[in-house]
Amino acid sequence: MSHLATDLGARADDIINNTTEGVSSGLRKRSHELQERATQARDATEAWVQHEPLKAVLLAATAGAVFMAVATLLSRRWTR
Repeated sequence: MSHLATDLGARADDIINNTTEGVSSGLRKRSHELQERATQARDATEAWVQHEPLKAVLLAATAGAVFMAVATLLSRRWTR
């Protein structure tokens, strides 16, 4: 009986170790893929800003104005 329990425990350890290694490997791969996509997005954004500086400034100004409008509306609701 003790031998059987030892064998089952060893098999469970193997399964857990293999699963953990597989999950870790998958997470590392996915992390690398996300880093590559983020780098590509950054590079594309930098290129667009260099080629379209006026549009970039106008887009940033518009985003800032929208953000301030939303913040103003929210602050008015909380002060009433």
